[in-house]
Amino acid sequence: MKNMGINKIESFPFPTIPNAEAIGAALKTLVNICALDKKKKNPITTLGKALTNFPISPRFGKMLLLGEQGNCVQHVIAIVSALSVGDPFLRIHPPEDDGNEDLEEKEKRLKKMHRVAEIHNKWKNPNSDLLTCLNAIGAYSCHFPQEDVETFCTQRYLHPKIMKEIGDMRSQLTNMLNIVNPERMISNSLNLDMPSREQKILLRQIITAGFIDQVAMRIPEIDEQGR
Repeated sequence: MKNMGINKIESFPFPTIPNAEAIGAALKTLVNICALDKKKKNPITTLGKALTNFPISPRFGKMLLLGEQGNCVQHVIAIVSALSVGDPFLRIHPPEDDGNEDLEEKEKRLKKMHRVAEIHNKWKNPNSDLLTCLNAIGAYSCHFPQEDVETFCTQRYLHPKIMKEIGDMRSQLTNMLNIVNPERMISNSLNLDMPSREQKILLRQIITAGFIDQVAMRIPEIDEQGR
């Protein structure tokens, strides 16, 4: 709407008027990710105009654009797909002391929890849960469609439905990027090479850029006198 010159969003005659707080939060997000510049008369930035080509969250659109610049767009596509669809890992929660499980059931649950953690740790990236997820997607893509993916997911405690939906989303995002920028065609193959060390650093920077307003700042330790 800002790209169409509609500056007063709250005054627009929506068929169903959105919540004013939701509009305010959305505008704040666009400013935070540098899609809007409140200091300018025409507040939409070059990045903001580019994001209008993507019918997805502006955060994800920015990440995809940065991925193209860093030559790791397929990895970013996989990460954005996982963020859009959901967590592919099957989680086994520890037993609770509520009296609903006997000792034998608790022991079985603990053993299964440790077994699941051991399998998932093969993909673990100590610096990023999303890069851990990327490793799992890469392993899945190497076995698809040559191997029974249902068995692959069952043996590795992954959600088969979610993994399939992530693959479908990757194809949709790839097609969308190819339409927006036909000069640089991205392969629609689901095979995904593992990122290099340099690409992992870049991917963490891209994720941070998409969620820059959700990054916490570490406060130095202070003593009792506040020093």
